[in-house]
Amino acid sequence: MHTWSNLWRGTDPIGGPVRVGTGQDPVDCGPLLDPAGYGRSARHPLPEPILGHCDYRADPAFAEQRALLLARLSSTTGPVPAQGSAGKSSG
Repeated sequence: MHTWSNLWRGTDPIGGPVRVGTGQDPVDCGPLLDPAGYGRSARHPLPEPILGHCDYRADPAFAEQRALLLARLSSTTGPVPAQGSAGKSSG
């Protein structure tokens, strides 16, 4: 059982897959969509920005992987203290 997940985007100039773990227990989770959505509207007339190496915590995949990790940890070590808000990565 691993206690770390590697979230990555194809547009990230620094990060990428690490190819560790095998079979049912890989650590790589990606590539994540970037931008996460496409299209424009009257409310949001500009295209979504390319995030590259920024704001991973804002991606829904981050919350999903964190919940899976906390569930694995609590099943082996007891309850895990509650975490603060997801926040945003500084890059």
